[in-house]
Amino acid sequence: LERSNEDLGARVSSFDKDIKEYGHHATLHANLEQERGKLVNLNDRLQKTVAIGIRAVAVGFEEALKQVEKSYPEIVLD
Repeated sequence: LERSNEDLGARVSSFDKDIKEYGHHATLHANLEQERGKLVNLNDRLQKTVAIGIRAVAVGFEEALKQVEKSYPEIVLD
């Protein structure tokens, strides 16, 4: 029983130390949810940026093809 009390006391002390070092679990959970929201937002922005980049490359490629066709009408590009 004495050892059990010591173990429990050590766990409580460790928990108190973690709270002092990292914050209360409710605060940590709120911070986690906030960071998840930021991550979702960044992921959306990244996807939009990639889509814009792909469109820009496609438009640039089409313009390059037009220039080649204009400069070299004898070449047929498919």
